[in-house]
Amino acid sequence: MARIQQGFVKLEKLLQVEPFKIVSLWSNGETRLNDFESEAAQWKNSANKALKKLASPKVFKTAFVLNGTLAFSGSTVRVIGIPGDQPVDFDRRKLYHDSQLIGKAVTYVDAVKHQKSRFINRKKPVPVIPSLPSNSQSAIFRIDLGPINKKIGAPVTPLIVIGDELIEIDNL
Repeated sequence: MARIQQGFVKLEKLLQVEPFKIVSLWSNGETRLNDFESEAAQWKNSANKALKKLASPKVFKTAFVLNGTLAFSGSTVRVIGIPGDQPVDFDRRKLYHDSQLIGKAVTYVDAVKHQKSRFINRKKPVPVIPSLPSNSQSAIFRIDLGPINKKIGAPVTPLIVIGDELIEIDNL
């Protein structure tokens, strides 16, 4: 096995794997999106058999984290000096730099710590999220945070859950 270099962020966890798109959590707490759509089109015509296999959505979905980077169990290569086949893996520095920042992972405690003081010495908490329309069928709602910020007197940070991680959205 190769030695991991110190000082650079590592891939910690895959939160969502779809054909040619991966949402992942990195060691610096960032949640990032890698979109391999254009690469997959090139892989289909590649002379490299391992990359050609990755062009298949089924093989692409075999993604996992190996030594701080992205690897695929469905596509293997022979590496000189290492016995047996090894899963195809990507350079984590390139993977990180080619990805798009989605947000930062936060704990539940961090997400609600600024709200705790609002509820001390109150008999009934004030609802801060407006009621949603009863005829709405969509599971995803876009909420205007302006009135909420004004009502509680503090900025509200939009959070979503991806996998089992709570993610603070940067650009809503």
